[in-house]
This record gives sequence, structure tokens and C-alpha cells, in this order.
Amino acid sequence: LLPYELDEYGSFICVLENGQLFKTLSIFDEDRSLPAYLDSITLNDKNPSLSSIPNANELLNETPRVDALFDLPVSICADNRSGRIFVADARKQQIIVISDDGRVIETVGIGAKGNAEGRFSLARFNRPAGMAFDEQRNLLYVADMLNHQIKVLDFNLGEVRNLLGSGSKSLIPPTQVDGTSAAIDQPSDLLLVGNDLYISMMGDKQLWKMNLLTKRAVPIAGKGDYKLQDGIGRDASFETMSSLALDEQGNIMVIDQNKPYYRLVNPQTNEVSTVHYSSENLDNESAYTSVLIKDMERFYLDASANRMIKFPNGEKPSVFVGSADGEGAYLDGKKTKSRFWNPIDMCFLGNEILVLDQFNRLIRRVNTKKAKTSTLQLSDYKFIFMS
Repeated sequence: LLPYELDEYGSFICVLENGQLFKTLSIFDEDRSLPAYLDSITLNDKNPSLSSIPNANELLNETPRVDALFDLPVSICADNRSGRIFVADARKQQIIVISDDGRVIETVGIGAKGNAEGRFSLARFNRPAGMAFDEQRNLLYVADMLNHQIKVLDFNLGEVRNLLGSGSKSLIPPTQVDGTSAAIDQPSDLLLVGNDLYISMMGDKQLWKMNLLTKRAVPIAGKGDYKLQDGIGRDASFETMSSLALDEQGNIMVIDQNKPYYRLVNPQTNEVSTVHYSSENLDNESAYTSVLIKDMERFYLDASANRMIKFPNGEKPSVFVGSADGEGAYLDGKKTKSRFWNPIDMCFLGNEILVLDQFNRLIRRVNTKKAKTSTLQLSDYKFIFMS
């Protein structure tokens, strides 16, 4: 069995000697041994054999590609005022800024693993993950996951600054952190609501809130142990945490793509409850990685089945775009004629949804009125289908 670190969540793609792919395996604690996790892997019949993927050994190469704009893109967000699109690439260790017509505006980061503040061209990251853009201040917040920090990209000054975390991993979940005064543990995703930045602290298995005016951050939910338990504040527990979203009532949705439910956190009371996807008539076997809500409609991104689910208010959910049978590929078109390969994240840009199509290394544009998928044409870069 061959494990390979695949994405910013410490996931592994596991391959047998006969070329059969297994389900990806998430390693959330850097200090825990791999063998303890391997026992839980089950065969994934939906995945193709290794030999059927063009040049699949590309996955086993840690060297960043130079002939494609993206290598291992993991997160996307947008500035709806200017049309700028931000993509975090976990293998290139960069934040790539693109215009809405596909031009590269800025590349933030030297392109090598490390930890450094300073000018955009000199900064260093270690597995940049979730992001949140502040349109009022022209700032981009980035979860620099394996540096155990939140960084801020200041587009007014063209520089990167450390915002939260000392740069080392916390051994015990702290009760409060002021700026860079103390350690935190693997921030994975961010959600900006007014002057509050919500942080999914994957390592500590807690939901944090940082006041951007005072620079003080505190855990608001989760005691730091690994289990499913509802409750208020630190009486609740999370198993794992992938991404964050804001629901129609202003509650924080904590998504974990490996579970058949999401957690709902009331930001006023810090009460945590569990919502099973089956209660929304969604498939419990799917791996939902991202949720968007607009005009009382929900859009769920199902990475395991390579599709997007639309859930209109008061109606049953249905496949909006992407594969109806779970097949991963690349194809533009309407509704289920379109194809994605491991769509990992999405965001709104105007009336479109931008989907980060990870294994195709592309940004796909989904027209929410026509259910039509197209591809953002990236200037000066060719489309490379796992080659």
C-alpha cells in the first residue's frame, strides 16, 4: 500500500500494487502515525484504476508544475467589486490573483515552502488553505495551515503580514490568543462576518472567532477532543472540520466532507447542533466540501461525485451541474452534460459560481440561471489534464 500526501488537509491517496485506487484518507494530526489510520480505508469502487488515469504518477511528484497556472489548487474566493479571483495553491505555496477574464494580476509568494512576511514576491507559506476577502479594506485573509498562522495580504501596500499565531503548533488548545503572541493549531478555513473572522481550527478541533479590531481570538465552540457531541460552547465537540459557511439565519455551518452531517453554530449563544444531510433529502454517502447560499437557494459541492447539488427553498434537491453517475472528467455544457474532476471549492462572482476544479487544474464558471458550465480561459497557460 502506497500512501501519498495529496492535499492541504494532509489527505493521502492510497494505491495497491495492482493499481487499484482506494479512498483518500485524511490525517488531521501531524503527530499521529499513519498505520493507525490505514485500517479504516475501504475500497472505493467509483474510483478508476491507476492505469486508466493519464500519467497518474504526476500525483506522486512533489515538485510544482511550471507549465500550468495551478498545481494543487485548494481554495478559491473572489472580490465582487473588482472581479479579482484568488486561488490558494498548496503545492506551489502561493496565492494566485486572476482577473475575471483570465489574466494573472499577481502571484503572492516566492513559490517555496517556508514562513516569511514582507513584499508579495518574497512571502512564504506552508500549505495555504481557506481564504476570506475583505472588500471594504482590500485585504485577503489566508489560513496558512502548516505554519499554524493566519496571514493577511494587504493589496493597498503589496505586503503579507502575520495576523494570528506565533508560527508554532499549540500543544494544548489555548483559551485566548492576542495577535501573534501564542501558538495555534492548523487553521483550515475562514469566514468573514463584519469585523469578526471565524476560523475552523482543524488541529484543535474548535471553532474560533477573531475580532479584527482588537486582534483577539478565542475559541467559541468545541472542547478540543475528537467526538460528535452537541452542546453550548466548550461543552460541544467536533470530529473534524473542513470548511465554513453562513446559513440563511446567520448561523455558522461547519462542514466535514467525510461525515453524513454538518454542524450548526449559533454565533449569539455558541450552541452547536448537528444536521444530517438525510434531513435535507441529500445523499449521506457523498462528500460535500463547500456550501453557498444566495436568495434562499443552497448549492452543495459534492467532490466525491463530481457535481453540484441545488437545493431551492421548500423543494427537493437535485443535480444542478456535473455528473449524474459520479464520473470524473472534463467537459463544458448544460446541466448534467458538464463534467468536473474533484471540484474542491467554490465562491460567488456576480451571478456566477466559480468552481475550483482541482484535478483538472481549472476554474469553471457556472451560470446559476441557465445551469451552464464553462471554463475560465487562463491567459498564457495551457489546459493540462493530469499530464
